[in-house]
Amino acid sequence: MLATRFFRFLSLPFRRKRRVQAASPEISSIRAIYRRMADWAASAGCPRNVAQTPYEYQRVLALWLPEAGEDFAFITNHYVLVRYGDCLPSRGTLDQVRTTWEKLRQAKPPLPSKT
Repeated sequence: MLATRFFRFLSLPFRRKRRVQAASPEISSIRAIYRRMADWAASAGCPRNVAQTPYEYQRVLALWLPEAGEDFAFITNHYVLVRYGDCLPSRGTLDQVRTTWEKLRQAKPPLPSKT
C-alpha cells in the first residue's frame, strides 16, 4: 500500500494532463468585450492599474467619462459575473453587452492630459 502511493507520487510529472474545459462562447465574448473596453480607455488616456479590481477601475472610468458611467458599470458587472461568479449569460444578455460596448465606443473620451 505504501509502495503503491510512493510510485504513484513519482509518476505524477509523467501523467497526462487533464484538459481544462473551454469557456463558453458567451463567457469568452463578455470577457473579450471587457478587455476591449479597458484597451480603448487606456489608449484614450485612462489605463487600468494592475492592482485595481474591476469595480475600482469602473469608478475611475466613471470619473474620467461621466456620461458613460452607466455603460461602464453594465459591462463591468457582467464581466465580474462571468469571470468571478458561476454565471452563464443568456444570448440576450450578451447582445445587451455588445450593444452597450458599441454605444460606448461612439463616446468621445476627453483628451489625454499632457503631464
